Amino acid sequence: MLTAKFVAEDSFLANRVYIPRVYPEYSTKRIMTAEWIDGVRLSDRDSIVQLVGPDQSRPPTSSSPAPLKGGTKWVMETMVELFAAQIFRWGWVHCDPHPGNVLIRANPGEPTRPQLVLLDHGLYVRLSPNFKRQYAELWKGLLAADLPVITRVSKEWGIGAPDLFATATLLRPVRFRTADADTNEPGEELSQYEMSVRMKARLKDFLLDTDKMPKELIFIGRNMRCVSSSAFRPSSVWLTRRD
Repeated sequence: MLTAKFVAEDSFLANRVYIPRVYPEYSTKRIMTAEWIDGVRLSDRDSIVQLVGPDQSRPPTSSSPAPLKGGTKWVMETMVELFAAQIFRWGWVHCDPHPGNVLIRANPGEPTRPQLVLLDHGLYVRLSPNFKRQYAELWKGLLAADLPVITRVSKEWGIGAPDLFATATLLRPVRFRTADADTNEPGEELSQYEMSVRMKARLKDFLLDTDKMPKELIFIGRNMRCVSSSAFRPSSVWLTRRD
């Protein structure tokens, strides 16, 4: 499997991530038969905490075994690095990485350390070098609030209203201040109806040319939302915070 090859060749991920072996002789066009792995699903909060502990600052209790080294911080660092490598380096992206498709287990080679196991390899998308470059430029522009870069990439993809595109990508409101920005004048108050009319006009111009829009964006968007929801949704925010 291509993903297993990429992981094995990555010095950071090789011992942290495991891709189950696929059995071609038992697989068909509709069914992929893979190795059975015992582990804890990322969606199982209580079991994850029991396995790795919420963080490494808490000593184990007398009634529980010592948690695996690294804690929940290790889990999320490994998961983010794995999917960042898929998107920005390998150009080969797993498109359904919801928490149920991620297992954590004790590493067979180092029993005191955890290992992430990625399941369900039936849906992937391949990214072209040009798309990877554009996507990296987009995120560099988003992080630096560089409107010209975001606007250029958006137009290359047939997308208008770069601030709306940035908002949809970052999943939080984004507004860029420019000379021709569509903002209210100081003291101007709009009714709900007027605001809805203005927003509808902007949304109408959001997709300028659907033929230019890369279909990969749909799959990349799904991937990133699955990963971010695993880390930041209310039921699993425990993975990145200290109580």
